[in-house]
Amino acid sequence: MREPAIRVLRAAPADAWTVLPGVWLLIAPVALGYAGLPDPLWNAVLVGAAITISAAARAIGGGGVPVLGCIWNQVALGAWLLVAPWVLGYGDVTIAVMSDLVAGALTLALIWRGMRRRAGA
Repeated sequence: MREPAIRVLRAAPADAWTVLPGVWLLIAPVALGYAGLPDPLWNAVLVGAAITISAAARAIGGGGVPVLGCIWNQVALGAWLLVAPWVLGYGDVTIAVMSDLVAGALTLALIWRGMRRRAGA
């Protein structure tokens, strides 16, 4: 019998921590006071929702979710957060930039940590 083309990995309990940067991004515009600025607001809300949904799917998927796809989705979103302020033109909004940079770095760090745990390192 052939193995499936998409390898389904078991989600680790540590995967749940990746939800935190996504949730932060959802509340950051209001909490930090830049909800009146459309570019950083919508970037935070859309990317935050995508990270939260992907991380939640990974954490509670019960092994039926293609975890590797969720991981690469989150890597792309984390990397996007590191460049988004300058690509979207709100690099002068310091608080939004810092929020994006911290959330992006934290997302990538948590993914890296989860991959190391999964690899047994």
